[in-house]
Amino acid sequence: MHIKINFSGVFSGVPFEEDSTISHIISYILQKNDVPSSYAQYCVILQVGADKFGYPLSPTDLVRNHQDSALHFRIIRFPESLDDVDEHFQELMQNQIHKMVISASYWVDQKTAVRLAARVCCAVFGPYHNQQFGFLTKTLSQLVPHQYSSDEVENYILTEWQTLQLNVNPVSLYLTEFVTNIQYGYVPFSARLEQQPVRILFGPKMILLFSQKGEIMDWIEPEKVAFPAEMRTDVVFSGQKEWKAEMNGCKAVKEIQRVIIGGYVKPEEIQKKKFSFSGIL
Repeated sequence: MHIKINFSGVFSGVPFEEDSTISHIISYILQKNDVPSSYAQYCVILQVGADKFGYPLSPTDLVRNHQDSALHFRIIRFPESLDDVDEHFQELMQNQIHKMVISASYWVDQKTAVRLAARVCCAVFGPYHNQQFGFLTKTLSQLVPHQYSSDEVENYILTEWQTLQLNVNPVSLYLTEFVTNIQYGYVPFSARLEQQPVRILFGPKMILLFSQKGEIMDWIEPEKVAFPAEMRTDVVFSGQKEWKAEMNGCKAVKEIQRVIIGGYVKPEEIQKKKFSFSGIL
């Protein structure tokens, strides 16, 4: 038997037995990518609920109970340090993070976007070899967020690409840049605060509230967030001041936060009501 898992945007068939668990699926995916099984602690399988949001499944849950579900593999926790992290797991991390960068799940400024894109070029195409303008034109949408897609940015990427050291793993360079300039280890979600879009980033020890300009508005301890009653969308964050944010998919966000700091949602807890919005991590 096989079950479809969305892995890096592509659905793949993963074999399973009658007694296979979600943990087996995660281990299989890691093994296929030459990643040690010890990294399973950072990974989850998300089940897309009827509300179109992803709910993390328990590692002990039976795969056969989810044959008709839309399932996604995600890295949802991150090693505290990149030191000695397996290089193949670094590749999985970089691939997932970059998809979230170009989709604007993470807000980055143009300078950081250029530096990240140049490192992707180095990883995909190898060292810079006097590339001409236009070389990246068709792939620019896969290198930087849409708002930075321009001839000027393409030239900036080519220039930055030339500066990269040939003796350093470009994936490691990418992750180091991400750790330095973006919120490594946090899972971002969209929200609205006083009718303005904001980003709320959930981490194992802190929640960060970001303005549309990418400025930190507040930081909140995980236990100081109050999720709403069923069917409501107003989440209250108590940091330096109290914030009431509008967040779709509150139940999924709550369960993902539970996984980040420890614990898994039970399959029967997934909300079965239908909504029109989408919010898969």
